[in-house]
Amino acid sequence: MHPAALHALWTVEGLTDLNTDTEAYNVVTGGLYHPAEAVRKAAIQALPKNETTDASILKANILTDKSPKVRMAGLLYFAERPASATIGKKLHDLVDDENISSDSWLAKAYFAAASAHADGFMSEYAKANPEYKFDSSNNGARESVAYDDRSWKTMPLPQFIEDAGLEMDGVVWFRKNFNFNAGATSAIVSLGPIDDSDVVYINGKQIGATESDYARNRYYNIPKGLLKNGVNTIAVRVEDTGGGGGIYGKPEQLYVRSDEKTVQLAGAWKYEVETDFSENSNNTFGGVSVAEFLAKSYNKNDMAGNDANDADNEKRTVINIKTVQNEMKFDLSEFVVEAGVQVELVLENVDFMQHNLVIVQQGQKEKVGEAADKLAADPQGAQQQYVPKMAEVLFATALVDPEQTVTLRFTAPSEAGDYPFICTFPGHWRIMQGVMKVVSN
Repeated sequence: MHPAALHALWTVEGLTDLNTDTEAYNVVTGGLYHPAEAVRKAAIQALPKNETTDASILKANILTDKSPKVRMAGLLYFAERPASATIGKKLHDLVDDENISSDSWLAKAYFAAASAHADGFMSEYAKANPEYKFDSSNNGARESVAYDDRSWKTMPLPQFIEDAGLEMDGVVWFRKNFNFNAGATSAIVSLGPIDDSDVVYINGKQIGATESDYARNRYYNIPKGLLKNGVNTIAVRVEDTGGGGGIYGKPEQLYVRSDEKTVQLAGAWKYEVETDFSENSNNTFGGVSVAEFLAKSYNKNDMAGNDANDADNEKRTVINIKTVQNEMKFDLSEFVVEAGVQVELVLENVDFMQHNLVIVQQGQKEKVGEAADKLAADPQGAQQQYVPKMAEVLFATALVDPEQTVTLRFTAPSEAGDYPFICTFPGHWRIMQGVMKVVSN
């Protein structure tokens, strides 16, 4: 693993500003050529995200590195960079790479990177496939009110998707129109439990999300003014990572309710499979290649980023947290978000054991931690990701394996205050903890 080289690299990164210290930057850039894969990967993660680093990573041929871990780090780096025609072209050069198509994780990272640079990628795709005709008949996002879902199949809800004949693990979208005369009145939507994760939209706007909690009942507030008089649209993105999946509660748990009215949502919903998880990318992307899947969903305005998307991104707060190797700690003991904003928390586990991150109600750290201690002795504890099923738990990631990363998306609490976060893996919570500070906006 070359611990000395890794230590030196992270020391340089920690003690200097790589954006201004050219000598230090060159030292870390040299790590891209180190014989050890761990050092090459660490160099990618340590370098600042800018155009100079873009060029350095491309020059070092990281995207064709012999190590899948290094290639993954490179793809994820470019997935977070602003759209670039040059990067899109370089990514398209990998379109026939069997090392990517045969590895579901690399394929997903490749898709994320290609999506970020879709204009450049699809420009090259069009040159290589002159007979391909882009379908502009339905180029909106699935959550959009204007999205044409007439080709979608129908599924009665609630039920497990497997009980409806959909034998798969992956991502499924559900949509339903309903009539509601709410005006400016606020309301709530209830969907019962969802296995495993969900993102919920009303009339194209995200109102809530829950990550990896198959047992929690979903209740989300609908902001005043979002519901229209007449027809409204609810869209739910469901991700099932294993076993039974879907919106599976009781019929009476599915509804939209305001002070004046309740509308039941049980019954027929439209659905479409976005991603079918499997051992290869063709199944992962619905039986087609990554490039074909991107081409099918490609829309220049949506993928490249129009003004509306830019506005949404500006409102999202991104928090990056890493575990600390061999210390049972998070590298951040505190982070700050505004009340009610969309938060994207990225947890990278660089330690040698599993960890998770659980955000709890104010003043409830001890209660949740003690419940986690009891769960450690429960035979079903691991299946629950060692996350207690209790109202005091607000948001939680799944267990993250070593050298893996997970993203938790949620809406920050509306009440300002200090919200503890802990790792509930057995024996960790008393040491591995921090605070999410929610401030008034």
